[in-house]
Amino acid sequence: MSKCHIFTGEFSFALNWYAPLIKSNVNDGDVVVSFPLHEMLYRGTIDFHPLPMEMIKQLPYPSTFGQHIGAYDITPDFVIDYCKNIFPNHQVVLPESLNVNDIEFSQNPPGRFHHLEPDISVETEVDNFLSKVNRKSVYVMPKYRVRNKPEPQNWDIDNWKSMIEDLDKWGFEPITINIQSLKYEGGTYDGLTNYQYDIDIEDCFGLDKQSWLLKKTKASIWGSTGAVNLGFWLNTPTCGIILNPYHERLHFNWQNTLTDNHKKNLILGVDLSKVTWDDLRYQVKDWLL
Repeated sequence: MSKCHIFTGEFSFALNWYAPLIKSNVNDGDVVVSFPLHEMLYRGTIDFHPLPMEMIKQLPYPSTFGQHIGAYDITPDFVIDYCKNIFPNHQVVLPESLNVNDIEFSQNPPGRFHHLEPDISVETEVDNFLSKVNRKSVYVMPKYRVRNKPEPQNWDIDNWKSMIEDLDKWGFEPITINIQSLKYEGGTYDGLTNYQYDIDIEDCFGLDKQSWLLKKTKASIWGSTGAVNLGFWLNTPTCGIILNPYHERLHFNWQNTLTDNHKKNLILGVDLSKVTWDDLRYQVKDWLL
């Protein structure tokens, strides 16, 4: 029987563990049902069906492999019912069956770990955006997230403003993206740069566009987020300003293989409540220049 894999969790979990695992064992007729922006992670390997927007709006917020409901991360029943209705002849498979710790903290988790390539059909759109920029650009991802409790991985906005001012002084054009977020989902500080690329969360090629930006800018600088791994999957120069001890999770064997032992990258593990941009400025400058 063909399988219907359902994923309503965090992008970084899909990027780093779930999609590689699913792609390693695909049979004819199998399908993945998930957020539209996740399609690139599976394209060319398994059929993909995006969750409808009206259903996404009913979700609380993603956490690891599911939605955080009560004390658990689970796939909501109404999503399961929807998938059973759309794919009545498929066996529904949920990520709850996975042992998360064995996957997340494994040096070599199961799955296909090869560099990702964005679709060429949207490359021109990104080229047109970048044609307005008259100097080398640096992609900045100033992570900001609001949930039901204080978020220790948020870095004060003044640090991002100071970084962007310095990038300008060093001769670079800072570029950010704006991904529309819902409720408590992750996002970024908005309106910090002169050039901002908007990505629609309903666009199945949105991740492709973000990836082309990463491939066509000199480098990217990320806040403390698991999505920093996207630069590794694309093999592009990546700086991560990551909350201690989460930076240790960026040096597993599979990441070292994708990045040639971080040959192009700068990973900084810091206490974001104490460290300011002034403390990191010259390390980042030396890496960029």
